[in-house]
Amino acid sequence: MKRLYITTAIAFSVLLLAPSCKSVDQYGVEQQTPFRGSDYESSRRYFRAVGKGQSADERVARSKSDMDARTQLAGMVDVTIKEVADDYLRESAIVDRSEVMTQFQSLSRQVMNTRLADVRKLDEKVYYNSEKQQYTAFTAYEIHKNSMFDMIEDQIELKAEQNEAVVEAMKEILEQARKQSEE
Repeated sequence: MKRLYITTAIAFSVLLLAPSCKSVDQYGVEQQTPFRGSDYESSRRYFRAVGKGQSADERVARSKSDMDARTQLAGMVDVTIKEVADDYLRESAIVDRSEVMTQFQSLSRQVMNTRLADVRKLDEKVYYNSEKQQYTAFTAYEIHKNSMFDMIEDQIELKAEQNEAVVEAMKEILEQARKQSEE
């Protein structure tokens, strides 16, 4: 009789706890995508990004993956510049901080909109899924950080109408960004 109670209690516990156990397949099957690993991640010297695009047309899939990777690169550059600029402006005694930030953000956007300096395509792969009749393209790009900073510095110097203090502050911000990327 005692065994029957113990067996019933164990069976009942298993039934109660079984639904709360998560299966390994709860998220689905992990997909192996190309361009994984440290060779395709940003480093001290390079901004790197991988884009993905899907479409029934191969050209469109390639174009989407290209745009996705370039957008990621532009975002990385923008975030890096903003972080360094924020740190610089916090530490310095510049009177017109908002002017410096506004000019710098405008300049960064302008550089990103015109072209990304020294972008190099690392690799590109295209797959075709016959069931879905869909192409999937992956594209990997990199930019040498110093080349990007040189491009931004050139744009700063072209803006001669800016306040000299603002130009100097922007150059110092770029110099700090260079130093941080080399650490």
